[in-house]
Amino acid sequence: MRTRSPRLGFGRVSLRAMAWVSLSWILAPGAVHAEQGRCPGPVVRAPATASPLPGWKHSTYDGAAEAVRANQEADALVLARRYDEADRLLARASALDPGWLMPRLRRAGLLVRRDRLHESARVLGALLEEGFVPYERLSREAVDLVALWARADETGLSPLVKEASRTWSAYVRSGVLLVSRLRPAVKLASEDGPLPLLLNQEVVSWNAETGRYFQVTAERGQVLVARPTADNRALLFLTATRVRRHRGSLRAFEGVVVHWLSLDDLNQHRRIPIADPVAVAAVGFAEDGGPTVTFENEGRRWSWPTVAEDIGERQGRGGRRAPGGRIRLTVDGVGPSTRTVGTGPCRMHLEDDPAKRLGPTVKVRGVPPRRLPSPHGLALFGLPLPGEATPLP
Repeated sequence: MRTRSPRLGFGRVSLRAMAWVSLSWILAPGAVHAEQGRCPGPVVRAPATASPLPGWKHSTYDGAAEAVRANQEADALVLARRYDEADRLLARASALDPGWLMPRLRRAGLLVRRDRLHESARVLGALLEEGFVPYERLSREAVDLVALWARADETGLSPLVKEASRTWSAYVRSGVLLVSRLRPAVKLASEDGPLPLLLNQEVVSWNAETGRYFQVTAERGQVLVARPTADNRALLFLTATRVRRHRGSLRAFEGVVVHWLSLDDLNQHRRIPIADPVAVAAVGFAEDGGPTVTFENEGRRWSWPTVAEDIGERQGRGGRRAPGGRIRLTVDGVGPSTRTVGTGPCRMHLEDDPAKRLGPTVKVRGVPPRRLPSPHGLALFGLPLPGEATPLP
């Protein structure tokens, strides 16, 4: 459980705490009053403790260095069975960086080790409400928490997880979905053969009203391209584990998986592995609104109607149609794109940086353009692949 995860800088809040603010006020920092009734959107009121709004301040976050060190020291104490000292260190790590939730996940595991499963369930349930993604997956993979998940119904964890999923889904649907590089990508090796993809890319949701970010996927940083439906109720995206280089050139992705994720319930996640290598993929939606993906490799072109038929029928197609053409993925990654969301005075136009070195520019009528900060990479549907690593001497 020493994994460093994105920082989630917000406290516990419920959807009943939502209020309305003006989009123009957020996009024009410094404005004191906003035009009443113009572009309303949900925002969560400041809780009594922790940071004032849910979500991240930026599209990527790690824990503060001192908090990370305290968390690592607590790991060593746990291995030595010095549980009381470890608990105090984890509390200190949380106090040093309240927005970084890993120490609280570690504490839930510590409580399981001490046979305090019901208390661990309460700690984990509160944690998931504040950071369902990526901590739900991290908690299921944590060895210390296996016993807790095995008794999720008995300990009361199951209803807490369902409520946390609903809360997080509402946050996600209220924003614009983007592909973010949470940490710097590992550059590709220069030799031929299958090369592992260590992109550190996930889908996040940017809320224009609050300016905050919410992580949507937890796929070990392997997201290549993502396309949300127009109503933000479902997400179609691709991941891959490797890219193959032959005679000095990148040729095809391997280990490709098609994902169809319900944003109404983040637990409804369908995965379809693609057996063949993929050089080009076109990701989009059919006329009836169902998801569709077309693949190309070495002169062969094929589509997967089962993706549209099976997933589309299962999730429902009404209102899911996304405007515009398909998003094209090649072995170079995804090129710059544009997207318009909203209607009337609330219409918001987003444009990727042509070189993908900076975040998208947001344009709203009557408001100066604003560029979203991009520490490691942020784009509408996908990012370029990283360059080659410097060969070792």
